[in-house]
Amino acid sequence: MNQKEHTPIQASWFLIAMACLLLLLSFGYQSCFGLFVKPITDAHGWGHEVISMALAIQNLFWGVVAAFAGGLWQIALVMSRSSWPARFSMPLAWG
Repeated sequence: MNQKEHTPIQASWFLIAMACLLLLLSFGYQSCFGLFVKPITDAHGWGHEVISMALAIQNLFWGVVAAFAGGLWQIALVMSRSSWPARFSMPLAWG
């Protein structure tokens, strides 16, 4: 097999690019919710405080879940050093 190996620098830039893309998509989703506040309040008769509380709970939940997801990802990397996530993340974790 003539397989091209990725250097740690290439893997690091790929990981950074994918993380930026993921953040771009997730923050866009979260930010565009402001466009729907007026139609939701008109349709359901809720005030802005109800929608604000829902967004606050969503942001808190997102933060808590992100911490556990990061821990699970780290466990997955340690347990499977030869799988596809390890190929891109191991150069950052162990140099």
